Amino acid sequence: MSKEQALKSKSFCSAPWTAVYQAPNGDISPCCIWKGSLGNANNENLDDIFSSDKVKKIKKNMLTGKTIPECEYCTSLEKKSGSDSNRLFFNNHFIDKIDWETSRTKFLYWDLRISNLCNFKCRMCSHECSSEWYDDLKVLGKEPISKIIKIDDKSNFWKQIQLHYEYVESVYFAGAEPFMNEHHYTILEDLASKKLFNTKIIVNTNASINYWKKKKILDYYRPFNKVVFGFSIDGSYELGEYIRKGLDYKKWKENIKEYVDYISERDSWDIGYVFQFTFGVANVHNIIPFITDLLNDKLITKFCQFKFQPIVEPIEQSVKSLPPIIFKNFKNDAENLKSLLQIHGLDERTIEPIQHEIDKVIRYIENTPFEKKYLKDFYKNQEILDKVRGERIYDIIPDYKKLLENNKSII
Repeated sequence: MSKEQALKSKSFCSAPWTAVYQAPNGDISPCCIWKGSLGNANNENLDDIFSSDKVKKIKKNMLTGKTIPECEYCTSLEKKSGSDSNRLFFNNHFIDKIDWETSRTKFLYWDLRISNLCNFKCRMCSHECSSEWYDDLKVLGKEPISKIIKIDDKSNFWKQIQLHYEYVESVYFAGAEPFMNEHHYTILEDLASKKLFNTKIIVNTNASINYWKKKKILDYYRPFNKVVFGFSIDGSYELGEYIRKGLDYKKWKENIKEYVDYISERDSWDIGYVFQFTFGVANVHNIIPFITDLLNDKLITKFCQFKFQPIVEPIEQSVKSLPPIIFKNFKNDAENLKSLLQIHGLDERTIEPIQHEIDKVIRYIENTPFEKKYLKDFYKNQEILDKVRGERIYDIIPDYKKLLENNKSII
């Protein structure tokens, strides 16, 4: 195995050599979009999982350029939108740091989804990633075995991951909601106590929680010199609150301002924030109004980025269900985005990445053809959940009622 082979291979990804992803149920893989798992931390050791014959075969296939079925998501994303994928991210950041002399994986990048404990129940989510879905599923006759999903307390996973503190360069905390999980704070405190202040900390949070054990959550992050706060949000006002059940949008903006002020005070390009927007049929039309609302409240600064991630599953919530007329209107709104950003005094260094993200959304939709059958499934499934939650999609997205009443206008 060698770097030369890796550079020649079109299917190579650095993740199996440098990264670990832990799902709430204990499944282990190299990254969060890996199809399937390499093993489970509840009954296997990390070193055994990453030194297995299965992993050795995957590494060999990657180095020889063979198609990796588990990497289907990245392959599709790169093809459809020309977008930066997880594979490209890992290769850009870690290919030069692979230790080719050992078969043991050294975890430079930790992606930890500690449990499914969450205080939101987003429309595109599931019980596997949100404990709040539990009661709704019971009403729908699909009661899971337990409300909370996490690694068995008897597992040695957390002790095993500690052995990689000497290698770690980045830790990514994501959902469910990391600010509700004890291990999130334990790891931050461990890193601080070991004076690993240059470890890059990336967190994806719904930003609804301000304190943990009477201490400001932001204070847990202050010791670190490289931080990216990812704020999950999928729409503004009533639409955002409909999609992300539990969200108080106005309160969310108040919480975000505290982080924005802190980041501006630090005035470092190594400390920033990202608005992480998952887009699909229900909210594409709201992307530009959402950005506009943030601009009006001065929540977009030079340290700000946007990340628009397409919904893939459930498929009826993806842009396969997006009526062409809605996409056309979105494209028209997007044409004025750059001038809007300039009017608010943002410089080109801030504007260009935002515009780039919008262009990727457009390319992705253009390469994902509309299929009416999925739109019908979308209506049906939203109406079922609306009955459970006492909501009405047609009150939130009135244009969709018109489309339903007049099928010709869909096209």
